[in-house]
Amino acid sequence: MMRNGRCSRQRNRSKATHTVSHASRQEYVQLRKWIKSLDSTCSIDLEPCEFKETGRGLRANKPIHKGEIIVSIPESALITTNTVFRSDIGAILKKCVPPLSPQRVLSIFLVWEWEKGTTSSWYPYIQTLPSTFSTPLYFTRQELERLPPSVYVRSISEQTRVQDIFASIRDFLQKHVSDFKAFTYERFRWAWCVVNTRSVYVKIQESPYLSLMERETNVALAPYLDLLNHSAEAKVEARVNEESGRYEIVTADEYQKYDQVFIHYNPYSNDELFIEYGFTLPHNPFNVYELTTADLVILRHKLSVDNWDRKMEIIGEMKLKNDLTCRTDGMAWNLHTLLRIFAMSCEELNNWRVIYTSEVSQENEVRALSFAKVLLQEALVKINKYLVSERDALSEHEKLALTLVQDKKHLLEQTLDGLLK
Repeated sequence: MMRNGRCSRQRNRSKATHTVSHASRQEYVQLRKWIKSLDSTCSIDLEPCEFKETGRGLRANKPIHKGEIIVSIPESALITTNTVFRSDIGAILKKCVPPLSPQRVLSIFLVWEWEKGTTSSWYPYIQTLPSTFSTPLYFTRQELERLPPSVYVRSISEQTRVQDIFASIRDFLQKHVSDFKAFTYERFRWAWCVVNTRSVYVKIQESPYLSLMERETNVALAPYLDLLNHSAEAKVEARVNEESGRYEIVTADEYQKYDQVFIHYNPYSNDELFIEYGFTLPHNPFNVYELTTADLVILRHKLSVDNWDRKMEIIGEMKLKNDLTCRTDGMAWNLHTLLRIFAMSCEELNNWRVIYTSEVSQENEVRALSFAKVLLQEALVKINKYLVSERDALSEHEKLALTLVQDKKHLLEQTLDGLLK
C-alpha cells in the first residue's frame, strides 16, 4: 500500500481539470464490488479520481442537484465500535480498565485487521487506505521546527499525546494478547491517522466498554464515502437513513458532470486542518493569527502603558485573555476590547465598564489602534523569520509548514492594511 492519502495535498475547490480516473484500478473495483455485495441498491456512482489540486477524490459522472444523495453505503459497511466488539479482538478490548474511547477501539481494530492481510473480511477497504499521512504525527523534529510557533506547540503536544496513548494500549495488549506483532507505534500511528482523518460522525450509544471522551467520540469509518474531499464552501448533510439502513450524504450544492464533489468537515482554520487532517486550504476564510498575553508585554515596555497591573486585572475580570486573534475580517472583539482597556487614561479607567457598550472616546480608539499596529508589526517580524526562499530544497512536510507561515504573514499584513485605511 504505497499511496499518499487525501491529506497529502493542498486543497482547492475546482473543476475536474488535470484529473486522472481511478475507476478501473483494481482496488477500487474490488471496493465497489464488496459494497454492492452488501447492498446492491446503494449509491456509489461517484468516480474515484486523482485531482491535481487536491489529490485523491470523487467526481460526478452526471449533473448533481441540490437535495440529491451523492453517496450512500449500507450500515453493515461501516466500521463502528459495535463492529469491533463483535469481532475476535472485541472480547479482549472489553476487558480494558478504564474503558477505551471509540477512536482507540477503531484504531486497534484497524491494526488487527491489517495484520490479517487478504484473509480479513475488511481487506477490500483496507487496501484502499493511504499508507502515510502529512499530519504532525509524521513530521520529524526538524520539519516541526519550520512551523509557526503556535502550531509547533500544538503539534508537539499532539505527538506526545498519541505516543502516550500507544504506550498505555500496548501495555494492556501485552497482558491479554499473546501474538500481536503488528502493534508497533508506526502501525498504530497509521491507524490513528486513518480514523482521525477519515471517520464520519455516527452517534454511539453508551456502553460500559467505552469511554466517551470528548475528543474521540462518535466516530465510524465509512468505506468509499471517505474518498470525498473537504471544501470550506461545501454544504452537506450526513445521516443514517433508518428506513433504508444506509449512511447517506446529501448535498445542498449543484455540480456539473466531471466536477469534483466535496463535503464539509467544520469551519476549521488551516492550523486546525493541518493538525487534524494534514492539509491546508488556499484562501481559507477561517484562518486566524493568535496572539498570547506574552505578546502584550511589548506594550508595557515599548509604549509605557500606565496602570498596567490594574488594567490586567480588568482584562482578567472580563475574561479577555482568550481569542486574542486576527481573522480575515479584522481583529476579534476580545483583542480589540483588550487594546481599548490598555489605551484608557486614568480618568477613563474609573469608568471602564463603558467598554461593554463600545462607548469609548475617539482619542481612546486612535490609541488602541496604534497599539494594535505595534503588536501586529512585531508579530510580522517574528513570523518572517520562518520564511525560506529555497522552496525546491524543502521536503513536502516543510513545504506544508511554509504554507502555514505564509498564511500567518498574509493575515497579519491584511489586518495591518485594514488599520491603516
